[in-house]
Amino acid sequence: MAPCFEVFFVAVGATLRLDAVAAIGLSALALSAVRLGFIRLGVGVGVKLSGLPEPIGSYAWTGLVSQAGITLGFASIVATEFPGWGNQVQLMLVASIAIHELVGPILFRRGLAQAGELDVHVLRPLIVVSNREPYLHTRDEDGRIAVRAATGGVAVALDALMRERGGVWIAHGAGPADRLVVDATDKVRVPPESPSYVLRRLWLEEPAFSAYYGGFANEGLWPSMHSQQPSQEP
Repeated sequence: MAPCFEVFFVAVGATLRLDAVAAIGLSALALSAVRLGFIRLGVGVGVKLSGLPEPIGSYAWTGLVSQAGITLGFASIVATEFPGWGNQVQLMLVASIAIHELVGPILFRRGLAQAGELDVHVLRPLIVVSNREPYLHTRDEDGRIAVRAATGGVAVALDALMRERGGVWIAHGAGPADRLVVDATDKVRVPPESPSYVLRRLWLEEPAFSAYYGGFANEGLWPSMHSQQPSQEP
């Protein structure tokens, strides 16, 4: 995890009142249930309009449950800009995120199995390619190598699937101690407590990373894919 993200998540966590989070647990559960309902409804409408075949269409929504980073950022901004009710909103969102991170991988796996994409009797290995790696190696205060799991919603969901199925996850090695734990082929088995799949790290130089990820991907592909408007027929 990049240092700026570490500072961000530590700062957000330090401002939380755990007693308040526990007190709004039922409200967070209700909010999560409403969110799941709208996700399922929205995806259902999209599936019908797109003609996605069954049974995939019935379970496509399960891959959209997990969430983390961006929502935490918005919650922090709301709490800062609106000190009164904003703090309550932040607590509600953080508690809901915790629920989504726990429930999301379970629903995602069930959806894959029900859609026929996951054969529970034949565990075929998977190959995942992403920019962000599921585990990063850093150094703690004593200089010892420590491992940290990614916090993104998609990474959490896919990590749960990879733990069960096995395979290879190919990603950019961004941790400051990532190079120290890989073998001669730049591979390391993860998760550390119970290795079940291989993380293959690629080493991207800073100019290329900034140009393609920070520039082309974040400033070009991301806005075009998330802000695309349907074409109007003449």
